[in-house]
Amino acid sequence: MQTFLNLFGPGTQGGSATQDSPAFQTGQTNQAYRNQANYGEFMRTKLPVFFEAKEPLEAEDWLRVIEKKMDLIRAREEDKVRFTTS
Repeated sequence: MQTFLNLFGPGTQGGSATQDSPAFQTGQTNQAYRNQANYGEFMRTKLPVFFEAKEPLEAEDWLRVIEKKMDLIRAREEDKVRFTTS
C-alpha cells in the first residue's frame, strides 16, 4: 500500500501537480477565491446595528467593531464600502 507521500511527495512522478498542470491552477484559483470575502460572510459575523450615539466614543467603538469584522473576513478595500452600505 502506497502512502500519500509516496504518491505525491517530492521527487515523485505519479500525480504531482506542477505549475503548468490544471490541478495546480485550479488550486490557485480556489485559494484566491477563499481569500476574498463575500457579503454573506460579512453578515454572518453578527454585526452590531448603529442607531445613534450620545457620546463620540460610542460611535468610535462601533466603527472599531466593524473594522475588526472586516479584518476577520479579510475584506478587500473595494468591498468594505459595498458591505457597510448594503
